[in-house]
Amino acid sequence: MLGLTTGEVLEQFLSAMPFGVVVLDRDLKYRWANDAFAKMSGVSDVTGFGIGSTYPQLGERVAPVLRAVMETGEPFEWVVHGGTELEAGEGRSWRARYVPLRRVEGSIAGVAAMLIDITHEARLERAQTGPRCPRRGVERHR
Repeated sequence: MLGLTTGEVLEQFLSAMPFGVVVLDRDLKYRWANDAFAKMSGVSDVTGFGIGSTYPQLGERVAPVLRAVMETGEPFEWVVHGGTELEAGEGRSWRARYVPLRRVEGSIAGVAAMLIDITHEARLERAQTGPRCPRRGVERHR
């Protein structure tokens, strides 16, 4: 296709996305991340690091969800509230979608995640309706 492999097309496409995209292995170590995720996390290269290294406060809550995605083979979507070590105060909000990555024979190799920063929208909603999530945490969606 266009003189490019499917992998080259996908990497170029996902690298250019304005939202965070990551690939994690079964040990929840980053194997690939786009530039938007690097900006979100404040870490230029997360490859090889565990999920808790970029978001220590969120790692404990997100890891069980990622493991469940790998165990069930089902995608999962939720809104995550929290922050990075670089942030203070209210933190951030992201809409996150996790999908299992399957090998050709069907076993699950890891998880891909897409994270869209919805902090502005979440703050506007809280200002209009009051806090729905008084502590840092998650709102679950399927």
